[in-house]
Amino acid sequence: MIDSISNSPPPANRQQKAAAADSQTSLASQTENAKVDGQMKTKIAETTDNVKLSELAATALSNAEFDQEKTTRIKEAIEQGNYPLDHKRLAESFLALEQLISDNA
Repeated sequence: MIDSISNSPPPANRQQKAAAADSQTSLASQTENAKVDGQMKTKIAETTDNVKLSELAATALSNAEFDQEKTTRIKEAIEQGNYPLDHKRLAESFLALEQLISDNA
């Protein structure tokens, strides 16, 4: 059916065509986004980080010593809820940390 005044399809038909065009555009956009996402994931997967320690750091790590017995005692005390906390010392440490952060900001 043709609109006699404008010699064009009725409005409902135009709306259907517009909706179909929008749907195709949306589908094309989604397909393109999927391609970009896939390319980004591939690039991320191909990227690797490498860390090379200085000779001094490597030596320090290889010669690192710690008191296993003390570590075990502390772990057990924490698990049992018997590890003493010095609240004043903790607060002072937080204050020093915040001052350090604000000085570097």
